[in-house]
Amino acid sequence: MMFRFVRLLSVVFLAGFLGLVSVAEAQSSPCPTPTNASVTTWHNDNCRTGWQQNESILTPSALTGASFGLLWQYAVGDDIDAQPLAVSNLGTITGCTGSSCSLVFIADEQDNLYAFDAASDTQIWKTSVAQQVLGTYVDCSTQLGPSFPPCEENTPPSNHVGIMGTPVIDATNNLVYAVGAVSLDENTTAGFYLFAVDILSGNLMASTPIQGTVQGMSPGSGQSVKCTSTYPNSNTRSFDSGHIQRAALLLLNGLVYVAFSPGDAEWENGWIFGYQYENTQSPSLQQTAIFATTPYGTGGGIWGSSAGPASDGTYIYTVSGNGTFDLASNGDPVDWGDSVLKLLPPSSGETFPVIDFYDPLDNLTYQPPQHSKGPGRCINDEDFGSGGIMVFPDAFYYDENLQQYVKLTVNADKESKLYVIDRDNMRANGTSGVQVFQTPPIPSNDPEQGYWNSPAYWKYLDSSGAAHYLLYYAASDGMDYPGAAPLPIYQYILPTSGSTGPISTNQQGVDFNTTTTLFCHYGPTPSISSTSDTAGTGAIAGSGVIWAIETHRNSLNPDNGSNQTCNGTDEGAALHAFNATTLQELYNSATSLTSELPDAHFNDPMVFQGRVYIGIAGGNQVYVFGLCSEGPNGCVQPQ
Repeated sequence: MMFRFVRLLSVVFLAGFLGLVSVAEAQSSPCPTPTNASVTTWHNDNCRTGWQQNESILTPSALTGASFGLLWQYAVGDDIDAQPLAVSNLGTITGCTGSSCSLVFIADEQDNLYAFDAASDTQIWKTSVAQQVLGTYVDCSTQLGPSFPPCEENTPPSNHVGIMGTPVIDATNNLVYAVGAVSLDENTTAGFYLFAVDILSGNLMASTPIQGTVQGMSPGSGQSVKCTSTYPNSNTRSFDSGHIQRAALLLLNGLVYVAFSPGDAEWENGWIFGYQYENTQSPSLQQTAIFATTPYGTGGGIWGSSAGPASDGTYIYTVSGNGTFDLASNGDPVDWGDSVLKLLPPSSGETFPVIDFYDPLDNLTYQPPQHSKGPGRCINDEDFGSGGIMVFPDAFYYDENLQQYVKLTVNADKESKLYVIDRDNMRANGTSGVQVFQTPPIPSNDPEQGYWNSPAYWKYLDSSGAAHYLLYYAASDGMDYPGAAPLPIYQYILPTSGSTGPISTNQQGVDFNTTTTLFCHYGPTPSISSTSDTAGTGAIAGSGVIWAIETHRNSLNPDNGSNQTCNGTDEGAALHAFNATTLQELYNSATSLTSELPDAHFNDPMVFQGRVYIGIAGGNQVYVFGLCSEGPNGCVQPQ
């Protein structure tokens, strides 16, 4: 029988944290307040909070009325899955507005990287990175398409696959790193390349094919071997093109990390690679680390609905999806499918040490209410990694039982559960710092409810200087069939001390507030913008705005009771803005624009210098929203 390190109770926070941080340590933050408005990584920081802390223009009061709307559009070559990024105060650049240029960086599915003037629709440069290695993006309509996993699962509407994961910017070296799927040999083979591009000129500085081998062995392919293990053996497992690079890139201590998931069949594995840019006379990218989540099994992909691995400045935290979970005789797993992983980037050698992990109690026993293929998350596609993990930047919660502050992460899964985990004690002899709760209750007519997104975090200071902590999450129905339950964005007001856990609960369930706007299909990954106080210790009360992309608008029909249901008809995407404190809706592009935006996918908004930039998976445009007074032609309609 498999030994369990944690015991989970719904809606109950378990005591028994071991080795937690001291009160003094609780004052440090793994993601300190940034000094400028630049957005150099997915969801704003390595904690993945989604919090833009330097926004003084787009406040709730400024959005009241008809003063906000579409300012202009950037035209690109293909669909966009990656989040736009931005860097401020880059000096004088030809074609850019003002004496200190700020640039927005965009990647598309034709392996193009762009830099645009952040304050106008002017393109500064464009680089087609695949052409630099004598290749091109992958055209799924060619003979290569049927054998290339990104062409089989969630292919962009254009039927092209290039740069899908959000790049990352290295401000020290003035580089943007991006991973592109590259078609070689006249569209008969494909591979993945990491590119380093100069952010000022667009020049390609270095590139390298992504490849590597770890100890392990494939159990084969086919339903009979899925979720099984070949451990022990001394063979090798090699990375190949049978993967999808959807997760955002992570830059940590000067090194860039790239995560992969297998294709929909999931006979392959999840992988993480580390690279260092060597700034020599002939710049290069040198591999520093490699890790496979299930080297002896199958699955375990790292994708998180396009979220990137998170970090507290030392460790990397990520969540693996459907895959083999198998324990060695010493109690440590050799295959980490459906697990939260705490990894230490290697200082020497190539293997990531797994410092700690957490797997849900029902990893090997879960059976869904319908269409069960047998016991276990892996075989039933009950993905523990369908959303991204977030590291709380503040150790805000003081456990009164232990008289300790705790350092926390949060993630959610397809089972519609949220997991708040002590990242210093994910498992310890049957006790753990884990709070698990299920919200909202799954309707009887909607068994597919879960999470295909990531949370956002916000901290504000009231007039007395007291800090308030909030978490925002949006459950969803990933199937989006007629009759599915539409769901809101949930706001959890986080207590700072207690003995029951950092998510406030009561006997009836979990305490939360919700938006009145309901979302069908994949729920949005919210982002927060606000104005920081002068000390940089939190946001000014009343300055926060929640931004959310509704991926597919959907007409709602009343059911037989007082609820509403989705009718399954896609009607394009929409940008929403809500007051972060009251959840009052401040803007909805669906009601202000005369034509709809194309359908989105796992797209996320980026807030920068008083404007909101959103790429759309279903179109070759980036839409720029802001105060009408900030646009050269005021607010306009889509072209």
